[in-house]
Amino acid sequence: MNSFNHYAYGAVCQWIWEYAAGIAADPKNPGFKHIIMKLNPDKRIDHLDAEYQSKAGLIKSSWKYEGDTLTWNFTI
Repeated sequence: MNSFNHYAYGAVCQWIWEYAAGIAADPKNPGFKHIIMKLNPDKRIDHLDAEYQSKAGLIKSSWKYEGDTLTWNFTI
């Protein structure tokens, strides 16, 4: 079993959540009481579905490309 406390794993997971899924904690209000939803989609990925169960509630982000059209659905 690998530890996710290793910097490399943590950096990759942070990139996935913050940039690929568009879900980030507000650094001024930690603990996901406030969140920043900012998507950085990449057509090479095509689509992504992510869920995070925070103490403040469920956060979902789902996006996909259909041709040149991007659809982003999220729940907070």
